[in-house]
Amino acid sequence: MIRLQNVSFTIGTNSFNGVDFHLPRGGVAVILGSRMAGKTGFINVCLGRHPIDAGVVFLMERQVLSGEGLQPSEVRRIGMVTQQVTLLDNLSVAGNVGLPLAYHLGIKERDLRDRVRPLLDQFGIGKIGDRFPHQINNNEAKLAMMARAVIQQPSLLILDEPTAGDLDPAGFLQVMAAIKRLHDNGVTLLITTCSPSMASIESAGFYYLVDHRLIPHSDHLETADRAAREFFKEIRNYTERQKREISGFFKVLFKDEQTEK
Repeated sequence: MIRLQNVSFTIGTNSFNGVDFHLPRGGVAVILGSRMAGKTGFINVCLGRHPIDAGVVFLMERQVLSGEGLQPSEVRRIGMVTQQVTLLDNLSVAGNVGLPLAYHLGIKERDLRDRVRPLLDQFGIGKIGDRFPHQINNNEAKLAMMARAVIQQPSLLILDEPTAGDLDPAGFLQVMAAIKRLHDNGVTLLITTCSPSMASIESAGFYYLVDHRLIPHSDHLETADRAAREFFKEIRNYTERQKREISGFFKVLFKDEQTEK
């Protein structure tokens, strides 16, 4: 689905050299990195939106020319959820979700409702379809954006920081559940994130974007780079803290549920 071979590119003042990456059809890749590490830029390289200095990029079995962007035939096959909320204020939630069908296929409003309603229910936002973006919370906005991104049944879905912003715990769990459903349905997923919690996605290929390098999870302990070692140390500390502190919370939570039953 996506393959980078020995690719070099520059984002701002950061130069990336010799980047190799492969996301097979039906797979999941999680790119973990700090803010300003170049995660969004990496997505743009994969989509041909950002010029490269060397190497080869393949997207959906074709070689992408440097900086040329998507072909018209690929637009409908790729869904995208950005970090920022991009819902249109003058459209209802249902109207926003159905917008790609109206724009690309010319489907009329009456027919759109039948296509959009089941998808809203699937993402748990069926009750807010008639509301406008200023009338919903951040959880609902993120889920609406995800629903809009898959309305055309794309084979590749890109999620740029899907749990960023002011999501509350319930919203985080809803987004994670939606990601799992999409993966179970065979959608290829490319996810960038600052959150190590994304490592909980089963069967995902996990990569670290650190110090201008893309390092596969299996190789991260072998790096001799000081900045990378410090980054991995923080990740390990975070994971150990989660096991020590968060696991106790869930034990109590589930114990309470069993007591109520």
